[in-house]
Amino acid sequence: MRNIIAACLAAVILTGASARVSTANAPQTVPEPIFTLVWPDIDNGVAAFWNITRDAFCSWAAGGFAGPPPVIEPVPVEYVEVHSGAILSRWHATRPIELWRLDEGAPVDPCLDTDGTFEPWATGSGTGTWNDNDVFASGTRGNAFGGLGSAIVTDDSGGEWSYKVAFRAMIMLDGEVRQVVEWTRLAPR
Repeated sequence: MRNIIAACLAAVILTGASARVSTANAPQTVPEPIFTLVWPDIDNGVAAFWNITRDAFCSWAAGGFAGPPPVIEPVPVEYVEVHSGAILSRWHATRPIELWRLDEGAPVDPCLDTDGTFEPWATGSGTGTWNDNDVFASGTRGNAFGGLGSAIVTDDSGGEWSYKVAFRAMIMLDGEVRQVVEWTRLAPR
């Protein structure tokens, strides 16, 4: 459930930014300030920040999320309108990632959980993909959305790690949310 909240935060940011997109059945690609994987991964004891640094995210959060997200680099997102009127979106990008160790006993929050640490535990590069079959919830279909992420990071001792994430959910026409897939894996390389 905690990851649904994080994915929905990313989806809300994407939806808010993409409100300016007007499609006419031809795909349009728009640079968007997307960041993902911002949540405490309790199973692996880390908080992950992809395409945004922890410091930039936490400053932005402390400021009430005013202004655009302070991402490292915009992500090209493709939008297309289908015959039913729904707008689909998808993206695929490689960006920097930071993994921060979670503080012992901290509340479940990506900023508060890492306050006891002064630098990332591991950094590297990660590739993410995202698909959404009804960005604005047109009501013409269930809204399936989700993505995959895969990163190679180097920890503060020089060890290499593989970090992988999968998330997929669906919002049914009756408003029920079904989480289909959610997992993370952190393993030495």
